[in-house]
Amino acid sequence: MIYRENNKLIPKRGYRGKHGKNNFSKENLIKGVKEYSILTISLVLVVVGYVSYLSKYQKTKEASSEADKVADIGDATLVDSKDISKNDSSVEEDELKKKEEEVANKENAKNNNEKEAENIETNAEPSTDEYFISSRLERENMYSQTIETYQKILENSNCSAEQRNEASDKINEINKTKNSIMIAENLIKTKGFEDCIVFVNADSVSIVIKKKELSNEDIAKIQNIAVRELSKKIENIHISNKY
Repeated sequence: MIYRENNKLIPKRGYRGKHGKNNFSKENLIKGVKEYSILTISLVLVVVGYVSYLSKYQKTKEASSEADKVADIGDATLVDSKDISKNDSSVEEDELKKKEEEVANKENAKNNNEKEAENIETNAEPSTDEYFISSRLERENMYSQTIETYQKILENSNCSAEQRNEASDKINEINKTKNSIMIAENLIKTKGFEDCIVFVNADSVSIVIKKKELSNEDIAKIQNIAVRELSKKIENIHISNKY
């Protein structure tokens, strides 16, 4: 049923329409509520999705910014590392060169010291005792080599009899000279001289006495022994001292 109120047609309360049913039924109310709920949920989902998108975008942006910072730091670190590596390498090379120079300087100093020691030893005169010992050994070696040479001539069948006889005479002469030298040196020592060395060369005789100074009396004693034992003229006897 419709009635007019303020020139508007308004259904009367409790009116059920044509078929006697009320237009504001419970089913319609539930349906409306469901549609409203679905709409509300859809809006909420849209809002949540948008908020989630904004949050992800913000996180992605921040992550990208952090990555850029890390990349920048990485580049800077890489450059610094190269520079540091070069500096360390340069320092290590300098240290190595210094050590090599130190070793070389020590080696050179050692070599120089050894050379100086050798030069000093070479240039230094031997002691008096060493002089007499070494001189006597050199003299004996000379006689031994000479005798060995003549001995080979004696043993060589290709040599003539005359050559072998001559070699035999030379060997006898050398042995006689050696014996005379030994007797003369022993006699000189018995005259109060500590040591002496006698060199015989053909008609000449050289005698070195171990004494600081030689008096005329000392020279006379030595000459008498040399003339008698070595069968040399007094003018061919040369006497010197070494102390």
